[in-house]
This record gives sequence, C-alpha cells and structure tokens, in this order.
Amino acid sequence: MKKTRKVAKRETKKVISRKVEVKKEKMDKKEKKDLLIHIKNIKTREGLLNRFDAQRIRNAIFKAFTTTDEGDENVINKVLDKTLFILNKRFNREEIPSVENIQDIVEESLMLLNCTETAKNYILYREQRRRVRESKLATDEAVDIVDEYLRELD
Repeated sequence: MKKTRKVAKRETKKVISRKVEVKKEKMDKKEKKDLLIHIKNIKTREGLLNRFDAQRIRNAIFKAFTTTDEGDENVINKVLDKTLFILNKRFNREEIPSVENIQDIVEESLMLLNCTETAKNYILYREQRRRVRESKLATDEAVDIVDEYLRELD
C-alpha cells in the first residue's frame, strides 16, 4: 500500500509539473518577455523611478519602424528581444538603467540587426526630442527670471 501512495504522489507531481509547463506555453509573448527580464525599475530623466515596462520599448521600436519599410512584426519582435537580452546582460539585478541607457541599447539593437534606416531615424528623433526638452527648459528658466524681476519691482 505504501508503494502505491508513493507512486501516486510521484504521478501527481508529474501531472502538476506538466500543467505548469502547459500554462507557461500558453502565456503570450509579452508575459514571457516580462518573465525573462530581471530589470524591475528604470530611472527617468528627472531622476524618478518608474516601473519597467517592455511594452513601452516595443511601442518605441514600432514607431521607429513606421518611418521606414524595413521591417514587420517579426523584425520588431527580434529588435525587442535583442534589446531585452542586452539590457539583461549589461545591468545586474541591483542596477537601475536610465531611459537614456535603454534608448542607447535600442539603437544598438537596430544596428546589430541591420535596420540601418530605422536606426538613423530613431537617432534623429532622439536628438530632436533632446533639443525640444532643452529649449523648454531654457524657456522655463527665462520665465522664472522675468517673474523674479517683476516681483522685485513690486
């Protein structure tokens, strides 16, 4: 009777193990990618911490590809996979990558996968956004100076 219980327990463990594997197979690609990446947070340009979201990276890659005819969903997923792979290798569990770090890795992934036109557009877009941020900062500083001057006059 004891052998039968042991056999039954072993078989139950095997069945449970198979069910877990089937559930893993049924997960969609996004969930699988989230399981593979050990990065939990990223640092924003303002120095704040945000939750890491691979979907945001995918969206940026998708938008970059909409400016060219270099790739389809398959290529977008390859670039995302390469980006997540490099991110995992470059940053350990304790390190928190910045938005800039991640964007640099996306550029690198685009170039490694020979998506040169998309990489070029992505780089130019980043530079354009940097200039907009800088000009907004300069404008905000100028407004603050004028406001301070006006307060001193009152």
